[in-house]
Amino acid sequence: SGLVPQSLPFGRRSFPFSAGFWITRAAFERAGPLAETLATNSDTEYCCRLYGLGLRAWYTATPGIVIHDHGADQSGEIGNVTHRTKAADRAASFRHIARAHRGYLARDASAALFVHQRWLKHARRAGQTAETAAAIAEAPRLGVKIKLTLHRLALGLFDKVDDTAPEAAT
Repeated sequence: SGLVPQSLPFGRRSFPFSAGFWITRAAFERAGPLAETLATNSDTEYCCRLYGLGLRAWYTATPGIVIHDHGADQSGEIGNVTHRTKAADRAASFRHIARAHRGYLARDASAALFVHQRWLKHARRAGQTAETAAAIAEAPRLGVKIKLTLHRLALGLFDKVDDTAPEAAT
């Protein structure tokens, strides 16, 4: 238990709301409510917002609440929002996060890589070549642009892909 070290990669510092999330009133009043317009990844957006304000996270392994997952397919409920959201919509969510938090991402290379890499990944899955290029071009740090370019090259994304092609399965 204790403050989450800022030296950890962003993927380890961020937290899914489904894992449990508590916030002080003062922090909430500074950060504001959740972004309701995002199709998915509002937890990532909120982490960027909180860290961008200079706030720190505290982690404890002691559960504040226990949730039992009985499986959406058996309960009649629909499945996980993230997994049922189309790749193009997920790419759009990460594009929004990248653009809304440029200042913070310029200061935190790990967060910039996390957000832009996911924007690129989901744009690729959706067959959106122009979006994969934008995810790299809009990265706020040169080192992040280089890593994303190498990742895109390794995936063969510089080949011509039809942006109107149907979305690939995720």
